[in-house]
Amino acid sequence: MDLQQILTNHLLWLSSNGSKGARANFFRANLPNAHFPGGDISTANFSGSNFDSAILTDANLIGYNLSNTNFRAAD
Repeated sequence: MDLQQILTNHLLWLSSNGSKGARANFFRANLPNAHFPGGDISTANFSGSNFDSAILTDANLIGYNLSNTNFRAAD
């Protein structure tokens, strides 16, 4: 999974009102220690994902699907 490419496509999707790029979908993703500092990944799907020890400092969490997501030791 190319995290940077997914985030780039998601920002394009947000800025184009969905006509370009793609909404970030991290459904059941295993991303321990992932780094999302201050990024706008609003409306992304994180359902069932593992973000153990991830860094989410200043990340926009509006509209996320976070059901069954592991954020143990996340910052």
